[in-house]
Amino acid sequence: MEKKIQSLVLLVLLLCGFKSQAQTTISGGLFVNQTWTIAGSPYLITDTTTLFPGFTLTIQPGTVLKFSANVVLNIRGTLNVQGTSSDSVYFIPADSINNQPQSWVGVVIDNTQGATATIQYAVFNHAERALENVCCFGGGPFSIANSSFKYNTLGITGYSGIAATVTRCYFGYNYAAINQADKDVDHCFFEYNTFGLWATERIDVTNSIFCSNTTALYGGRGDLQNNTIIYNGTGVQGFFEGFYNVNNNIISRNDTGIVITGNGLGSNNIICENVNFNAINTQNYNISIANNCWCTTNPIALGVLIYDAYDDVNLGLLQYTPLVVCDTSILSGVLCDLSILTSSEEPVLINDDIVVFPNPASDAMTIESSRMRITAIELYDMSGRLLLLEKTNTNRNTISLENLAAGVYVLRIVTADGIISRKIIRE
Repeated sequence: MEKKIQSLVLLVLLLCGFKSQAQTTISGGLFVNQTWTIAGSPYLITDTTTLFPGFTLTIQPGTVLKFSANVVLNIRGTLNVQGTSSDSVYFIPADSINNQPQSWVGVVIDNTQGATATIQYAVFNHAERALENVCCFGGGPFSIANSSFKYNTLGITGYSGIAATVTRCYFGYNYAAINQADKDVDHCFFEYNTFGLWATERIDVTNSIFCSNTTALYGGRGDLQNNTIIYNGTGVQGFFEGFYNVNNNIISRNDTGIVITGNGLGSNNIICENVNFNAINTQNYNISIANNCWCTTNPIALGVLIYDAYDDVNLGLLQYTPLVVCDTSILSGVLCDLSILTSSEEPVLINDDIVVFPNPASDAMTIESSRMRITAIELYDMSGRLLLLEKTNTNRNTISLENLAAGVYVLRIVTADGIISRKIIRE
């Protein structure tokens, strides 16, 4: 009997030992090279933690970092985040009150002490400043690709004098997705942010989509090339004297297209079908916005949607001739389409418990989770057109399908932890 009891005690100790290895508590200084792995996950960052100069922190695919409230991870050495398309690295809060995540501070890349960072396939949620680089000039490079920033006060902020590269990233439901200066943004998707860019300078944005933000781009002293800016409150708002080169963009179906604060426009932009005004002059001198397409050559129709000295004698004129005649049929195919992220759509939850039933369905469909709070439900047709958007804050939701034609649709379920997509069938 005694041996049996000893065996049971040993078994319990072994099980407890294995359980304790399922998480790792971190705080204070990191003075050696470290590799954080999925086997050690989650890593509980309970107090301010600093990686010191000369050392490297490598974070492997699938690793989860959970931060206590008001905690920051300072990087003064090298940060290497190695997520993959199937196994993202998560930077998320550890605490919640009444099922509401409590924000943590963020990850600070301290360029003044020579820090560098390479981040691939990472998820940053519920931070005050998810990623911040600190000026000036001592570190670099700093690159972020294939990553997601959601429910943060600021997604990426700070500046260093050397441009950080931000490629194929998703920004949604932040106060400001990108802030301050010195970044090159390419092939990114911005939606449901109060600001896509907020009070920025020396930031170039190319080949990106801004959709359903309060203000898509509030910035200046950088270039905007080949972007699609649609369904926002304000498309482009100049900061300082505004953006330098604004070329080959679609700025359409916003409440206001572009607010000009000094610099004029570049050329070959399509600026039309904005609700209140296509362009607004805020200066008391004339500004050229020529060589752009306004979807009409009728000066009366064009003038109605331009706000300048004809509307307020304290302003200068916006001089829009000569015009560019463009193929306006292109606008019929303009969508808020996540396919711009090609090689990395938003990080998708693995092992989610979302249940969608019945599927197929005829009149209504229910979306339910036993553990995740659903914050939004979106329904798209197979061409990518948004058909339904419902904001919510519950674990169970029912949507009506009565107005849909029979066919296949994509249901996109937004939770506090990530995005889940389901194909559904309307009978």
